[in-house]
Amino acid sequence: MAKKRRRWQRGRFSDRRDPIWEPLLEVLPEDIEDFMWMGEAVLTDGTQIQFYKHYWTRRYLLLDLGGRTWIQKGDDRYEEAEDPAWMLEIVFRFRETRGDIVRRNDWADSDKIVWARSATKHRISRERSLHVVLHAGICRRDTEHADERYEDQRFLFFGPDLEGMPLEVGAVAPDDGSLIIIHAMPLRERYQGWYSEAAKWRK
Repeated sequence: MAKKRRRWQRGRFSDRRDPIWEPLLEVLPEDIEDFMWMGEAVLTDGTQIQFYKHYWTRRYLLLDLGGRTWIQKGDDRYEEAEDPAWMLEIVFRFRETRGDIVRRNDWADSDKIVWARSATKHRISRERSLHVVLHAGICRRDTEHADERYEDQRFLFFGPDLEGMPLEVGAVAPDDGSLIIIHAMPLRERYQGWYSEAAKWRK
């Protein structure tokens, strides 16, 4: 049997001036600081749709109070999205969300940090890479590099070294609670955005 097509509903903007954040907190709790609340539309059946605009991509995410995702067509027609995950990819322009960022650096104790031989191949000293890790505040999960030698979770730290040079530092976190630094080098252009984001959290 063919899937029944959802019908559009009419809606109009309400006079609400106080933002409602609960729907976004349910869907993207880690990313809420990257969104602005832009207003509310009320549909003919009483559904209240909240408009959230992403700071970086400038795209909108429409959620109702039940957490459902909506599509807007024209100025006053709305339909529930058939694929909410696809809508999120569009909002983020197919980039990862802040759910891939670890906000708290759990390896502030330098006694838990060790270095692999590869960590200094770019002539970045242990002292310099340690400074970045200890002052990063947050780190990013590294999902781009697969390496059979390191089956544990990988992370990337960004920050200036002791002399202010921007660095990127890669590490893995074994189950014993330690951190093994496997990579340190001058910041590459591809990570400039993440470096700027990390600056907000430096200690």
